[in-house]
Amino acid sequence: GVFKEVKKEVAAGMRKEFDSDLMNKMKEDPNYMLEKDGVEFYLAKDHGFCWGVERSINLAYSAVETFPDRDIHITNELIHNPMVNKR
Repeated sequence: GVFKEVKKEVAAGMRKEFDSDLMNKMKEDPNYMLEKDGVEFYLAKDHGFCWGVERSINLAYSAVETFPDRDIHITNELIHNPMVNKR
């Protein structure tokens, strides 16, 4: 499709934008655990965006990359996460 050329670049940008130092620290532990001040925090091993959400975000970002001189209008929520939709 038209977005094929930018898909990998957009996927890398998504990982960078939606990743965090805290999550990366938790992933370093084999149990995805981080201890801070006597409290243990666990990250689910299966976490992040589902396939449909990842695809929707990737399509929107790819459209912006592919057509930088055009206005892109999304008529409804892209996904059910207001924080991500604002980006």
